[in-house]
Amino acid sequence: IFGVIINGRYELAIVLPKTDEDAINILSISLILNLTISLFLLILVILLYEYFLKFPVIKEIGIWLYFIPLVVFLIGFWKMLNYFNIRKKQFKDIAKATIIKSIVLAAVQLSIGFIKSGVTGLISGQIISQLFANSKLLLNIIKDKVLLSKISRVKIISLAKKYKNFPKYDAPSSLSNTIALHLPSLLLPKLFGLTMTGYFFLAHKIVAIPSSLLGKSISEVFMQEMSAKKNMKIKCWPFFIKTVKHLLLIGTPVLILIALLGPYLFLIIFGEEWKVSGEIAPYLAVVFLINFVVSTVSPVFSVSGQQKRSAFWRYLYFITSLSIFVFSLMAGLKFFEFLLLYVIHEILLYLIQFYLIVKSVRQIDERII
Repeated sequence: IFGVIINGRYELAIVLPKTDEDAINILSISLILNLTISLFLLILVILLYEYFLKFPVIKEIGIWLYFIPLVVFLIGFWKMLNYFNIRKKQFKDIAKATIIKSIVLAAVQLSIGFIKSGVTGLISGQIISQLFANSKLLLNIIKDKVLLSKISRVKIISLAKKYKNFPKYDAPSSLSNTIALHLPSLLLPKLFGLTMTGYFFLAHKIVAIPSSLLGKSISEVFMQEMSAKKNMKIKCWPFFIKTVKHLLLIGTPVLILIALLGPYLFLIIFGEEWKVSGEIAPYLAVVFLINFVVSTVSPVFSVSGQQKRSAFWRYLYFITSLSIFVFSLMAGLKFFEFLLLYVIHEILLYLIQFYLIVKSVRQIDERII
């Protein structure tokens, strides 16, 4: 949750300027904020450590609590390095860094897990894998000494003011959006028990695989291309429509496959005990398609400078998401009744977001003479 706002969301602005000089100074703004907030978190942990240990869940982590500021810093550092490499079209290096991160994470967690049980392997794996991944992307920046020499205090202050809408509007709305996305894991157990929650999340995890594998990568390339076209005064609408069509071509077969064969596939792959997950999957497949398309092209808000518009939608999504859980509790809905309401909510909200995205793309093109 802290990792979402640690850079003040300035990392999103790294791909926007015409010059690399501005981009490296925006990266510097992100780094300064990251270090400041991480240091504040460390002080907070030191001062309140004994108080935190009163909570059984936190007491189980123990000394690892001190590593939270480091992990938050590394997450923020990864984000800013990632966006700078997107700007430089270093997509192969991003892919390599992601692979390195996954391999190191699995190797460390499994190795330590065989030796010692508990959280040690899990948390140390996260830290070490993030260090390896960050080092890979950092090399592309530190080897350019000329670019690093262009970092200046005056530029940092000027650009911090120019892109102030990111910390002002995008950061708090992103925080609310992150909380909204975690609402099912927080509230479903209380509404329908751990068993139904387990069925829901297995179905959700399997249905989301195509999106998690392809969505982020396509979105990063899309953002870089949209920003480049805007800076070069090239109309963005044709590229936007082309991207949406490609996303529909990728996502629709997945939707049809899961909708028709979901129950049977879950039964064959996971066994009779996970049959209910197979019955849930077709519902979530509909959500997957619209989420896959809309979320992938959502960087339009950053490219167009429409952070207020993005913030409006995120606050709306948080409020309406919370409302359906409260309504389900008060109305005593059964699980599949809630699931239908959840699907309708997701479709409506993402259609609203898509409308706002279309409006933003049109406005980018209207400013191009």
